[in-house]
Amino acid sequence: MGKEGYAIGQSGIRRTGGDLVGSTITQDDLVIGKVLGKGACGMVYEARIKSTNTLVALKTINVYDKERRHQLINDLRSLSDHKCPFLISFHGALYEEGQVRIALELMNIGSLSTLMKLALKDPEWSAGKPLIPEPVMSKIT
Repeated sequence: MGKEGYAIGQSGIRRTGGDLVGSTITQDDLVIGKVLGKGACGMVYEARIKSTNTLVALKTINVYDKERRHQLINDLRSLSDHKCPFLISFHGALYEEGQVRIALELMNIGSLSTLMKLALKDPEWSAGKPLIPEPVMSKIT
């Protein structure tokens, strides 16, 4: 992915200029747990980074798929460079066996889809009193 400005290897991800993006994680530093879901680009697993004992969502992306690779570059640009406390944290990335694995902050309440399903099950939702108020939902999204 050199022409996109990133080089991903087993030692982490670097911008083409050489500086490291996020922390360095390796496959040996990860304890992979249960499947959290399947996204547009691949599977998402719960994992723990041994060195920091941090639980993360480990997103896997097939790098041979050109469309997915483009999405990966967009994800890396937005996640690795932001300073916004309201966005998920980027913990690093690594390459292994044709896949890039991105470690992201684990949002253990579930996906936005899960929250919406919970809200729609609430009997007060149909009565005009949502389980999750709109201003709160807008902050979540």
